[in-house]
Amino acid sequence: MPTPMLSLMAFERSIQAACLPLWRQAAETGDGSRVGVFIRLPEDLSKKFPKNNQDASPAHVTFLYVGVVEGMEQEALLLRVLGKHLRQFKAPIKAKLDGEDFFHGVQGRVPHVRVRFNQDMDRTRRLLVEELRELGWTLADWNQAGWRPHVTLEYQEPGAEAQHFAEIPEGTWSFDTFEVWGLKSLKKIQVS
Repeated sequence: MPTPMLSLMAFERSIQAACLPLWRQAAETGDGSRVGVFIRLPEDLSKKFPKNNQDASPAHVTFLYVGVVEGMEQEALLLRVLGKHLRQFKAPIKAKLDGEDFFHGVQGRVPHVRVRFNQDMDRTRRLLVEELRELGWTLADWNQAGWRPHVTLEYQEPGAEAQHFAEIPEGTWSFDTFEVWGLKSLKKIQVS
């Protein structure tokens, strides 16, 4: 099977996407330049989150930003690799919103709500990242040690005074589907 090495232009677009505020705009469909794996929150929990003026996407847990996916061959390979790893989870996966936290990203401070799961997402994500890198992907979301499952509240510019939220959403839910956003059509991967 051929290795899907990214072209130099795709690599540059991936790096640019990781550094630009536009990267904040997770979108269910797109042109393949900002592809990621997400867990959609149910509507009742989604409504509890404040409006995020920097990201109009539905409230979601960020599982992995993949970056650029060029063409149908790479898309098919990506979906095969994602399916292999994500289908190892057993349905239903239980999730819990677990309080406010923050991390420092490329674009500044990112307050978010932590998410805990009843299954080992860290290990699966690490194995997925390793395989995608072996296949030639330059992942935009490369910081394994810093990854924490979360729902972003907002993005605060570098040097801005830290702001906290008066009410932090709480709740639990179960799910059995991961969503791949940013391709020409929304893709769903159901766990077993």
